[in-house]
Amino acid sequence: MCGASFQTRAETSAEVGPRARETHIGSTSEQQSRQANAERLAVSDTERSELARDDSGLRPLASGRLLSEITNRIVSLMREHYGRGPIKAKTYVLDNLIVCVLSDSGFIAIERTMMGGGEPERVLEMRRDFQRMMKVRYSAMIEELTGRKVLAFLSQAHVEPDLTIEMFLMDSPLAGFGALELVDLGDG
Repeated sequence: MCGASFQTRAETSAEVGPRARETHIGSTSEQQSRQANAERLAVSDTERSELARDDSGLRPLASGRLLSEITNRIVSLMREHYGRGPIKAKTYVLDNLIVCVLSDSGFIAIERTMMGGGEPERVLEMRRDFQRMMKVRYSAMIEELTGRKVLAFLSQAHVEPDLTIEMFLMDSPLAGFGALELVDLGDG
């Protein structure tokens, strides 16, 4: 895993609703200790894919492990390609929808300069272009973890508050993550 490790806390709803995994970065010394451990144990995306191909017995992740792995991989990709990642990351799965909410992802120096110069739309446009470039990589990672096909990937960045939302619409529901669907049958 690239960058600082995240401390993980699960939140679930007793009612029908999404399950979430939220992560927070701890103190600097905690981060360094966790980072050292994570680097020792880390397996790159390429190595994971090779392991999955070599071991046909590997199954898609489920429940909290799935939420945690999606969150950590999205954060890792952001750190690798932006040079920094979010302070807080949370992943929700509901039926066939996966949503990652990344808070305080921190704009890089050039982005802050552009926003200070009154051009936040150019920063958002650049981030949208980047996400279009990352669509295949993000989707392949989600497909690998879930064993399902990604039908659509949507990404949205927001300046104030500093948020990025990554959404994946899957070809079928993920086991253990339900939803209530209402269908209007009409008046007849």
